[in-house]
Amino acid sequence: MDRFYATIGWYPTIGDPSFFGWFTVFAYFSAFILSLRVVSVSKYIFIEQEQVQKRFWIIIAVLMLFLCINKQLDLQSLFTASGRYILREQGMYEYKRLLQVLFIASIFIIALSAFYFIVKKLYGVTKQQILAIVGIVFLLMFIFIRASSFHNVDTLIGYSLMGFKMNWILELTGIGLILINGVLWLAKARNLNLK
Repeated sequence: MDRFYATIGWYPTIGDPSFFGWFTVFAYFSAFILSLRVVSVSKYIFIEQEQVQKRFWIIIAVLMLFLCINKQLDLQSLFTASGRYILREQGMYEYKRLLQVLFIASIFIIALSAFYFIVKKLYGVTKQQILAIVGIVFLLMFIFIRASSFHNVDTLIGYSLMGFKMNWILELTGIGLILINGVLWLAKARNLNLK
């Protein structure tokens, strides 16, 4: 296994051992638990397309759990290192920048397409889930673009604003939108006395 790591130039390590790194892990885990709670009361709170909305929150729960684990395993760095290794082995490393731009453009198109698909699938209930939808699309775009390791993007997300790194702000904003949407649903459940 050590030979594999040495070959691609990546070793498993804690991705962000800072306070905000662990706080982000906690935020992902909170979003996971909250999503499960929304699923548990879905038959009472979702009036329209209850099964579709329930599946939507199950997908959010699975995604939040995966991202919670990934936050400190830093699997996107493994993806980036593997991509560099493959480019070198195929003699295409000189095209790295072009491929990164194409990758980012593809992610942007995929994220917009996912947003359109989700909105279309949840037609009639999109307004009720809009914060979670925007949060998911925002998170996925951020994570995949971060995985591209494009220098200008790294510079932007490495920038600090009043001591807070931009990547913390961007990632926590996406999670926060999902948490807010879930809390609104649980508030509705409380109003219906579904504790």
